[in-house]
Amino acid sequence: MSLAAVETPLHHFPTARKQKSRTNPKPKKSSSKGDQQLQSLFSDIQALYATSKLSQNLTKQITSTFTNPATTPIKTLLSLGLGSPTTPSKNQPRILKQLAIFLALSAALENAGHGFVTLYAQDPVFTRADESFLSSLGIKISRTSRGAELGEATALIDAATIVYSPFLTLEAYEALLLHAGKGSVRFLIGDDFEKLLAKWPKFSEERKQVLKLVRGAVGGYRRRGVGGDGFWEEGDGAFPMALYERGGAGSVKAKAKM
Repeated sequence: MSLAAVETPLHHFPTARKQKSRTNPKPKKSSSKGDQQLQSLFSDIQALYATSKLSQNLTKQITSTFTNPATTPIKTLLSLGLGSPTTPSKNQPRILKQLAIFLALSAALENAGHGFVTLYAQDPVFTRADESFLSSLGIKISRTSRGAELGEATALIDAATIVYSPFLTLEAYEALLLHAGKGSVRFLIGDDFEKLLAKWPKFSEERKQVLKLVRGAVGGYRRRGVGGDGFWEEGDGAFPMALYERGGAGSVKAKAKM
């Protein structure tokens, strides 16, 4: 099972040398017509994001949360469950938009004084074309054989890592937050668990899973909702996101009773 929710999900080192900023990086040129179309589409998506209210709001959240690199240094951005950015499907626009946000997060951190941030992406559905495309954007690939297992990502997660997971299955979240070592994920940008609690019927198995995650892990995080107009469309099938910080004030509460 993929870390990415391919159709409908169940819930729905820094280098020593100086590096160039990744603000709206463009993929390397390719002679393939299909590759050129993908590059053009992704460039348009990046331009759309840059002018959106979502971009403004998320940049403010990043700036306020990570304003002091001395106390909250970020060295790694890790994307889990992105999906296949190069495979034509109804999910491709959403996947490419999530990828654009991932790259913009890196640029926002660099602008906030965190220096060069190493980018990783992991999803067992990645094809060779996906890996080539992601590599052209400066993203390294980590590997796992199954979506419900963290694989190589386990070694990448520490206090200086932001995990970006805007469209994971509940099983993948359990692997990340409950089984990877309690408290190992300090910063998470992913699905809004308050919205997940509201999504599922009161006695459904999915709601029980969400409550298990909130009570077992997410309840100890400070939550900041992330939203804004001008980027997502109804057909994208995106789900509301939130930024979570472990140990912060204003932790998530499992308000609903089973």
